Amino acid sequence: MITLRSSRRDDDDALAATAAAAFKTPEPENFVRFFREHSARGPADTLIAEIGRKIAGHMSALRLTMRFRGAELPFRGVSVVAVVPERRQLGVAERLLREHLRRLRAKGEPLSILYPFAIPFYQKHGWGVVEWIDALRLPPRALPPSPLRRNVRRLDLASDGLAMRGVYEQARERSNGFLVRDDYWWDRRVIGRASERMAYVDPERGLEGYLLYEVPSEPGYPGQHALVRELVAATPAAAQGLVGFLAALGEQFDEVELLRPRGDGPSLARSPQLVTRDQHELFRPICVTVSGAMARIADVPGALAAHPAATGGSGRIGLDVSDPHLPRPLAFDVTLSSKGARATPGSRHRDRLALSVDRLAQVYFGAARASLLLEQGHAAGHPDAAARLDDAFAGPPLYLSRMNFF
Repeated sequence: MITLRSSRRDDDDALAATAAAAFKTPEPENFVRFFREHSARGPADTLIAEIGRKIAGHMSALRLTMRFRGAELPFRGVSVVAVVPERRQLGVAERLLREHLRRLRAKGEPLSILYPFAIPFYQKHGWGVVEWIDALRLPPRALPPSPLRRNVRRLDLASDGLAMRGVYEQARERSNGFLVRDDYWWDRRVIGRASERMAYVDPERGLEGYLLYEVPSEPGYPGQHALVRELVAATPAAAQGLVGFLAALGEQFDEVELLRPRGDGPSLARSPQLVTRDQHELFRPICVTVSGAMARIADVPGALAAHPAATGGSGRIGLDVSDPHLPRPLAFDVTLSSKGARATPGSRHRDRLALSVDRLAQVYFGAARASLLLEQGHAAGHPDAAARLDDAFAGPPLYLSRMNFF
């Protein structure tokens, strides 16, 4: 029999041991630091599943906030979902997820986001892929050179640390997914995970951008790879200079790998030279689309009310949302106005759209248009309802970036 409870402070070492047993990672001490030090997690944020009074699994729901469509959007970041090998296939993870969603509804917290170990497993429980990313793997010379790279130098944490954080905050204001970062996040999850650090410094205005990357041990010199962890620029000049720095690495590096927001990748490279064996007749691959975060709407009215861009829609529509944890779809009447989106239980509005909760999450975060889902058969209903929903949630797609991975 599976029993559930919140963790206690004296559970931290046992939680770390369980996670290490589940994931078999080469550095189990990272889990110790996670449970003892993470600033976005307290004991009550970790849910434990026990069988026979022994920990069978656990999951943590981090308290995080992203910048999205010009406002701060809080959510729960699901992390370290671990089940010990001898207790797998017994429904432990499913019980944890169901209880997680129940607690979110009870607290009035409508959004849960995670990075999946297996997309189908979380889709089965109502999470939808909401982050599509352009991934580039290309020779350095395929990037545009720039004379502004002369303003790039090695970043000095002692003198540049505060300015570096300021650059991130400037970029975060314009972002759609960058997280609020505290000292813990900067020290442990950013600086501690980037061995190579470069800064773009304007001669008059100072530090305007930074680049964090690493060089994997294989392949060795010459012909090494540069894996970009984060490239953040407060100005176009800084972006050009930092990309120009990467372009100048061709004497040492065969490949640069970096992630960009969806739609940004093709225009970043100056020539289509994706490092891949894929061939598409006359078409040349320049980047690939990869999936990132998945989101779950735990409470539809609460999520719609929290969406910062919902003030851009107008009119009335009906939403019929199917949820894999519920026996029948939930019917809502939605009013879209300059005050935002307001959903109440009911089925009075005639122009209705029916879709699953994972598809609604995709529309919510800009990963898919409701009108396209309707055309593809992933939704059903009136085209006007889909168009109004698209207008309400219109905006750039979600992009959290590597260093905001949780």
